[in-house]
Amino acid sequence: LLALPSLQSLVGSKASLAATNSSSILQFNLVELLYNICLTLRLYYGVDNALASSQDAVFTLISSSDVLRQDARFTSLEEVLTTCTASSTKNAFSTKCSIAGGCNTHWTILAEDVALLLDGNGEGTDNQHRCRRRYVARALFEAIDICKSATKSAKKQNTHKRSNIGKIKDDDGDKDVTDVKELRKIRKKLEFYVSWSQEVELEGKIATEIRSWIQDWELKKNDEDDDRLETLRLPTNADTNNKDRPRIEQVQESNGDVFLLTERSSRRIA
Repeated sequence: LLALPSLQSLVGSKASLAATNSSSILQFNLVELLYNICLTLRLYYGVDNALASSQDAVFTLISSSDVLRQDARFTSLEEVLTTCTASSTKNAFSTKCSIAGGCNTHWTILAEDVALLLDGNGEGTDNQHRCRRRYVARALFEAIDICKSATKSAKKQNTHKRSNIGKIKDDDGDKDVTDVKELRKIRKKLEFYVSWSQEVELEGKIATEIRSWIQDWELKKNDEDDDRLETLRLPTNADTNNKDRPRIEQVQESNGDVFLLTERSSRRIA
């Protein structure tokens, strides 16, 4: 932390500092950063592998994060979680965010990762606050290390011979996120969030709200699944006058297909 510039020097003035501290936008943006850092580290099985493939890893991180790529600003926890989970689910099996394919880790696990970072495991309020700061700083520092490693790799390579792995289609056209100048901008932004997170009191209730949000969505999904199965389930004594009609014993799901199990056979219906 001592090697980083102070928050005041990064924002430029006391007025800017006051405005930054009074805004909850940065806290929601931090959630987005942590979510996509966790996504990147899980995709590459940890920071060591990410560093070994730093240009691919930094491409994954930047292309996944709207905060890093286009300076997005979120105004609520629901907004940032909805954006993160929808994006990671959509790109789970695509090559948009990585030449190795998307991270197929379920969004609930990634969201829980963020909750753990923002929770803190120490006993008592002070210890929890210190743990929270350390966990958040560690995650951001690992992202900074990936950026530094990617910058070194970019300097060693001839720009004209590099592949198009770093090209991202943005509002302003194609942007090479593995360009040295772009990587420096990304690193400065991450350093800002490290400094900011160490000088403000991160709200532990965000972790609780994230877990509540996960539970609400899981309950909603379970209710929808129950309703879908209920529409397929028929009374076992339906049409008792027709003895030749096979009775439906149960409904069973297998690999996404729904089967009606009858006395005679099983029949796929969806």
